[in-house]
Amino acid sequence: MVKYQLLIAAGIIVIFILLAAGCETIDESELNATEAGAVEDGASGTEQEITEGTESGQVTTEESGCSAGWKCIDKKIKAYRLDNCSFVDRKECPLGCFNDTCRKSEVCAAGFKCKSEYYRAYQSESCAWLEKTRCDYGCLDGKCKNSTSSTSTNNTETAQTTTTPTIVIETYETLKMGEPKTYSASGIDHNISIYNIDASQVQISIDGKKSEWLTDNSNYTNSGITVYIGDIYFQSYAGGRREITYRIG
Repeated sequence: MVKYQLLIAAGIIVIFILLAAGCETIDESELNATEAGAVEDGASGTEQEITEGTESGQVTTEESGCSAGWKCIDKKIKAYRLDNCSFVDRKECPLGCFNDTCRKSEVCAAGFKCKSEYYRAYQSESCAWLEKTRCDYGCLDGKCKNSTSSTSTNNTETAQTTTTPTIVIETYETLKMGEPKTYSASGIDHNISIYNIDASQVQISIDGKKSEWLTDNSNYTNSGITVYIGDIYFQSYAGGRREITYRIG
């Protein structure tokens, strides 16, 4: 009887051991399967994220920068371009912007020169004409010529007669655009102003009547007075110089 009970107890113990071993094997298999699925899902999710990111254009690449330096951004404006391609510190070029730099004003050799056939004047380094003088016998090499005559008869030269011409120094006034002036003649006041001005020509108004286009050394008469044009100064940019020199004849 005792042996029989021992055999039954041993059988029960064996059954429990087998059941325990089977459950442990099943748990390990399920765990391995779960971990494998998680890894696979993770990889798949990563691929999907990369694919979606690429398709949506979210993958960023380093932008190509700009070379820093001055650049012409308009015919008369230059600006400094930064590495990030933005512009700062804009500057106006009165004479225009060319090859990423402002054009420089012309520099003239200072001295007395012939401004025209019968006029001698002093030209400054800024190329402005000053102290204009009329030469009765013409201007040559920056000097007023003298009156000379020579005749030759039978290949014999006669003596040359030289006279000193009368040099007239003409005084010119300045007339600016938008700033009319009043000139009195015979007790009557006359209004003189610039009607229009361009690079090398000007229209003036005397008592409300405008002239045709006038150039250097030309004149306009109205209301009994004559205005002689000396020099014309014109700068096209805003605030530029727009004026003439003139005298009343």
